[in-house]
Amino acid sequence: MTPQRLRNIFASERARFAAVFPRVKGTRLYLVDEQPVDARDYARAVIGRRPCVVFLLRALRLPERNVVALVRHELSHIADGRNPTPGAEQRADDIAAFVTGQLIRYDRRDVQTVGRGRYPRPQYLHR
Repeated sequence: MTPQRLRNIFASERARFAAVFPRVKGTRLYLVDEQPVDARDYARAVIGRRPCVVFLLRALRLPERNVVALVRHELSHIADGRNPTPGAEQRADDIAAFVTGQLIRYDRRDVQTVGRGRYPRPQYLHR
C-alpha cells in the first residue's frame, strides 16, 4: 500500500466516523518511521486537544483489510474519548461496528481485520 492510499482510506473513514462522532472531524494522520514496541504495533490513537492517529510505516506492508480495520479501530478510540480505561479496546471495536456495520475481527497474527478472523477481540489481548 502507498502512503497516499492510506491517506485516502483515512480521509474516507474519518468522514464516516465524524458524521456520527463530531469530535473525530479534526483528527490528523501521521505516518512515522519508528521501531515497533511489539509484533502487533502498527498504529495508535493520541487523544487530546488535537487528536491524531499515528501509523508506523511498517503498516503499509499489511493487506488493505488490516489497514482499514486499524484505521477504524484507532478512530474509534478518538470517538470514545475515554481511552485508556478498562474495556477500551473492545469498546473501540464495538464503536467501529456501530459506525460501519462491519465487525472488527482478529486474524491469525492477532491484527485487526475487516476480513476473516475471530470476533470478539481475544481475551489475552485485553490490557
